[in-house]
Amino acid sequence: MPASFTYPTGDHFENIPNAKLTWVKFTPIPSSGSSTEFSSITLYMPPNFSVNDSGQYNNFDLGKIGNVADSVINDIISGNLTDSAKRVLDTFSDKDNVGSLLPSALTMLMPSNSSIRNFTDYQRKKVQNPHTVTNFSRVNIRKFNFAFRMIATSSTEADHIKQMTEFVRQCVYPTNDSANLGFLQKFPPTWKIEFLYGSINDLAENSNLPVIHECFLESCQTTYNAESNAWHADGQPIDISMSLSFSETKPYDSETINSRSYDLDPAVNNQLEAVNNAISRETVTEELLDDLSERVVEAETEYFSLLDNYSSVAERFEKGEVDETTLNQNLTELQNQLGLFSTLSDQEANAKKTFLAQANNPQ
Repeated sequence: MPASFTYPTGDHFENIPNAKLTWVKFTPIPSSGSSTEFSSITLYMPPNFSVNDSGQYNNFDLGKIGNVADSVINDIISGNLTDSAKRVLDTFSDKDNVGSLLPSALTMLMPSNSSIRNFTDYQRKKVQNPHTVTNFSRVNIRKFNFAFRMIATSSTEADHIKQMTEFVRQCVYPTNDSANLGFLQKFPPTWKIEFLYGSINDLAENSNLPVIHECFLESCQTTYNAESNAWHADGQPIDISMSLSFSETKPYDSETINSRSYDLDPAVNNQLEAVNNAISRETVTEELLDDLSERVVEAETEYFSLLDNYSSVAERFEKGEVDETTLNQNLTELQNQLGLFSTLSDQEANAKKTFLAQANNPQ
């Protein structure tokens, strides 16, 4: 299997070798203990890409307490319990108020579906104010859809596209854990999704597009020759369309949603890729393990250093010596370092498992 797939291939740029485009790169991240070999995929950026940031909200009625609820709650929060109690007593001690509120109070005591209450409301031409409010519940996990159309100009390119689509389809499925006689299945890989810009041989991150965090590939729909019935001489389809649906692995908050957690040192990225390749090919060496363990220790040390620094900044923030922006910047650095430490630790664990498996099952 190739180390990477690309479409359009270099043949499409023979006459415009320096053409700059926006691309999207999909890199699978193997689940813990997986020995499947993976390749990265770089495709042209499709049109109509959208990002939906949303939360869940629900409505509920304050009902009978709604008349004084807002003011009472605000007084409680601010500590003005005396003002709150006085407002309630003033409302119900005034004779005029009591006289006007008594019929309504009696009506409110009746069940909402009571015939007497409905008749009373009708006669008075008034209904109880439900005091409906909106309440925040949770953040929705974001989903992303990509649709690609690939037209093969030759049988060779058609075979390249075939290998790529078969690989992506395979990544939707779990793998059986042979150590447990197939009773357990290992998770499919998660995916790192990056937007790139430049010529095909000189790509860099396109930071003008939103950050997509680690995702699962929920579905892959492949359509062959959607608009024609033409085939290459060897039976390969001319036209293949592929629709991918991704879902982030967890929800995020306002501090982390735009955090570029993959902004790692190039040396770290290269080491992670080398470890991934060694795990997938079962070629983990003792030297590689030693280097990785050293990197884990460095990441852990840096994390605790940033944690101490953040604690200091938080104390200064409480005293008004630093602003909230500075506090959030330090928090983001701390979260990113924790993510790096966790990633390296997971890779170290996977590499050790693979190394022991190699030793127990020499080729």
